[in-house]
Formats: sequence, C-alpha cells, structure tokens
Amino acid sequence: MPFKFKTGLLLASIASIAGMPAVAQSTSVDEIVVTSEYNKPDTSALKMPIPLVDVPQSLTIIGQEEIKLRGYGDLGDLVRYTPGVNTSQGEGHRDAIVFRGVRSTADFFIDGVRDDVQYYRPLYNLEQVEILRGPNAMLFGRGSTGGALNRVTKKAVIGTDAASADLSIDSFGAYNVAADVNMAM
Repeated sequence: MPFKFKTGLLLASIASIAGMPAVAQSTSVDEIVVTSEYNKPDTSALKMPIPLVDVPQSLTIIGQEEIKLRGYGDLGDLVRYTPGVNTSQGEGHRDAIVFRGVRSTADFFIDGVRDDVQYYRPLYNLEQVEILRGPNAMLFGRGSTGGALNRVTKKAVIGTDAASADLSIDSFGAYNVAADVNMAM
C-alpha cells in the first residue's frame, strides 16, 4: 500500500471515532441513588479513640441501629453473623463465645472495663458492640488469645429529650424489662 493511502485510512478512522462522543452525550441516564451504612469513625475497643482505618486487627462494630434492625436479642444472635466468631454451649445464662477457635472465658468488656461475671447481659442500652479478633493480651491483659468483645453503653446527649423501653418474655417464663430516659436539665 502506498504511504498516502495508509495516511488517508488512518485519518478517516480517527475522524469516525472523534464524532462518537457527541452521540454518547445526547443519551440520558436515569438517576442512581447509592445508599450505605454509616460506621462510627472511631472505636474504643483499643481503649483510646482510634480511627478504624488505623486498627491493625480484624474488627467488627455492630451499632445500635443494626442491632434493632436485625432483631438481635442476645450476644449469641449477634455473633452468629460475625465472621470468625461463634457460640458454644455455656452454663446457665453464661455467654460462651469462641473467637477463631479459642473459647473465651475472660474476654468480655463493658466500656473497656473487664466484665468477669459474663452472665447474660441484654443488648438493650448499648451504643455499639465491638468484636476484636486475634490476640489482644498487650491491650487487655490476661487471656484474650482469640479475641475480645467490648460493649459500649449509650451516652447521654446534651439538650435532647428521649425515652425508650423494652419488654421481653420467653416460653420458659423468663422476662426482662428495661427502660432509659434522657432529659435536658
């Protein structure tokens, strides 16, 4: 092929492609709405407010809205949908959580303070539940070889009035009544 023909063919193909954006601009696109979940930007699982992006371990935070939305009634319900964490049979109303294959005996915390009693505690009045997977002995002391579970309680909100209550009864006759009030003073 002569040089002039190759140049002409190249220019013709470029000219045909150059007109395409004008055709694409005339089409209309329907509006797309993207929804997502908002996660609190920091955590108290490491005993200080640290942005989630800086936590060097596997961490799951389940907020109050998600607890209500999914109908979680106790920690067993909550960890059932958390990767790497499950429940095993405990005694009485004791929560027996297994973190990455290691059964927990002393890895429960409320607002970062060890909760050695480990008896059944309702999820009512919690702001969020933080599940930290992996060894944590440097942060939490004894135990914590598989992980730790920290329950963060609700904080009072200045200048707002709010009240809520919860009542539950099961088929074995156990019942639970809980209420909280936040009032501006």
